[in-house]
Amino acid sequence: MVNTSGRFAGQKALLLTPQLKENDTHCVIFEYFLSGREGAGPGQLNVYIRENNSPLGMPVWNVSGPATRAWVQVELAISTYWPNFYQVRRFHLNTPHFLTIKGVEVNAGQTAAFHCTVNGRQRDNFNLWLQGIGGREAPMKSTKPWNNRRFIGTFDVENTTKGDSGRYRCIVHSDNGVGVSNYGELTIKQPPVPIAPPQLTAVGATYMWIQLNANSINGDGPIIDREVEYRTVSGTMYDLQPVDKTTHKIGHLTPDTDYEISVLLTRPLDGGTGAPGPPLRARTKCAEPIHAPRRLEVVDVQSKQVTIRWEPFGYNVTRCHSYNLTVQYRSRVAGKDETREEVCYDTLGRDPQHTIHNLTPYTNLSVKLVLKNPEGVKESREMALQTDEDVPGAVPLDSIQASAYEEKMILKWREPAQTYGIITQYEVIQPIHAPRRLEVVDVQSKQVTIRWEPFGYNVTRCHSYNLTVQYRSRVAGKDETREEVCYDTLGRDPQHTIHNLTPYTNLSVKLVLKNPEGVKESREMALQTDEDVPGAVPLDSIQASAYEEKMILKWREPAQTYGIITQYEISFKAVSSFDPELDLSNQSGKVLNHVNESSHIFLGLYPGSTYSFTLRASTAKGYGPPVITQFTTKISAPSMPAYDQETSLNQTDSTVTVLLKPAQSRGAPVR
Repeated sequence: MVNTSGRFAGQKALLLTPQLKENDTHCVIFEYFLSGREGAGPGQLNVYIRENNSPLGMPVWNVSGPATRAWVQVELAISTYWPNFYQVRRFHLNTPHFLTIKGVEVNAGQTAAFHCTVNGRQRDNFNLWLQGIGGREAPMKSTKPWNNRRFIGTFDVENTTKGDSGRYRCIVHSDNGVGVSNYGELTIKQPPVPIAPPQLTAVGATYMWIQLNANSINGDGPIIDREVEYRTVSGTMYDLQPVDKTTHKIGHLTPDTDYEISVLLTRPLDGGTGAPGPPLRARTKCAEPIHAPRRLEVVDVQSKQVTIRWEPFGYNVTRCHSYNLTVQYRSRVAGKDETREEVCYDTLGRDPQHTIHNLTPYTNLSVKLVLKNPEGVKESREMALQTDEDVPGAVPLDSIQASAYEEKMILKWREPAQTYGIITQYEVIQPIHAPRRLEVVDVQSKQVTIRWEPFGYNVTRCHSYNLTVQYRSRVAGKDETREEVCYDTLGRDPQHTIHNLTPYTNLSVKLVLKNPEGVKESREMALQTDEDVPGAVPLDSIQASAYEEKMILKWREPAQTYGIITQYEISFKAVSSFDPELDLSNQSGKVLNHVNESSHIFLGLYPGSTYSFTLRASTAKGYGPPVITQFTTKISAPSMPAYDQETSLNQTDSTVTVLLKPAQSRGAPVR
């Protein structure tokens, strides 16, 4: 007996029974009496069943107030089984008790069902529930009779997680007492998930070979099934295929399409399939086009261009998102076979077409379309056509021959090299006259602008003509003749500027009007370009005659005078001397020579000194570029002082001693 009288409020008293080891249901009977001080309630009485020195867990029976006036008897039916610390085989007739309950294993997220078999008839006052050692409880879901002395209670632990793992037992309360079963183990397994994505080993247009790569997993085994899940990255296509090997071929895929592929693993029991593993993202290759573009036809034919169209097509034909469509055409021009290819950019429209430009008029063509992707080529049927006629080319000028008589002329010629169709007739027309009133508008040193009287068809007598300016000049002793096309022929004040001319040069200029049937030349006009600054004085022509204190410089005029030389400018400056004590700061100057003076004498120079000379020539337009050269004066003998008036320092019969004075250097140090 345990007596808690005289204890402080809040203290606990603990009564332990001996361990029960017999393999059976034990019937434990105890009595309790609850009382308290006047005005105070009694304490709380809890009964725990502990297995194998495990934690107390939750109480299987408890009572708290009100105070009892007599001793109250409670019966406990405890089912214990080897190898745990309890076992006895006899039935207690007043309190229900349990047969052994079995452990349950489920996958996470599933419902764990415990079945507890109760010895005793089912009564309305029985209260059954499932109690976990971790604190989770589950009410009875249903009961069904087993026979007239037993019934089975079912308990569901729903939405299980890994944290619900542990031991559970069944408890029944009746008016006579409490029945407690043994503990059954609840094992929660985590469905397996691969750690790494599958590996791609081969790929084609409609298939992929993969390595499952599922040896490392998160979760629990054993693995009993494997599946491959794949879907298109864009779109709604999805499929799931069972796999019985570590490698797998996924077939019937769409070419040139991105897929995400994952592996699913399954362990035993319901809900054993884990989430898809990390996805492999891969793209199938392109497939060869199904066929070439169809219904190729001509929309429009002109002399220099042809427009074709074809039946529209899409991915179902190209079998690849990366492709190109080209038009190939063959023709024979000037006796040579030509094959060309152009890219068609209008491929996605409802009425796709393409125009081939820059064709030769009246020419046979063979045209076809070529559809190409990285895996193959498809060519359409070849279509023959002919470009339209056009105006012919000019009659060859060198083929025109004339037999002239007093009052008649016989002309002969060949047909144009480019007929561009069938020649129907020839028209012989020549210009009425050459351009008139040719005059100079502007004259500069390197360009001349001329103008003439405007003219039109009444003068040219042909819509196809050209106007050129021909000019002659003599440059560096050589005659030069040049010709330029005049493009300003239709304006009200037509003119033309001739560029890149040589300054101060005589020109002979005329206009030439030409059509396929004849030529007319204007009068020839003489003029002269304006002056410009001259070229440089030839460096190799500069010569110097050097003396101790003067220098004579000579030179020739520039090779390109570009006008009349008016004067020469010569600048000089002393730059160095053999005598370091000489002051050269005042040895500089500038002189001007007239055009007929191609030499100059420089006086007052220092001996043994180097002078820099800069020469440049001038015309009325200014000075030309300078040329620089250097020359050195000769070194003079040093000058000696006079000794005529000097007296000797000492004199004997055989010697005279005098004071020597220093010699004066002239262009170099005295040694």
